[in-house]
Amino acid sequence: MEILLVCIITGYILMLLWATLVVMRDPYSEGGQKVAQLALVWFLPAIGALIILGMHRKTEKPSGQ
Repeated sequence: MEILLVCIITGYILMLLWATLVVMRDPYSEGGQKVAQLALVWFLPAIGALIILGMHRKTEKPSGQ
C-alpha cells in the first residue's frame, strides 16, 4: 500500500514538472501568459496541469489526403 502511494505521488509531481516545462518552453507565449499558466498548474494542480498539457499538445501533421 505504501509503495502504491509513493508511486501515485511521484507520478503526480512528475506531471506538474512536465506541465511546467511545457509552459516554459513555449515560444508563442509571452511572459504574462506563462505566469498565468504556471499559476494554473501550481495553484490548481491536477486540473490545471491537465488543462495546460491539453492546450499545448502537438498538432498532428496533415495526412495529405
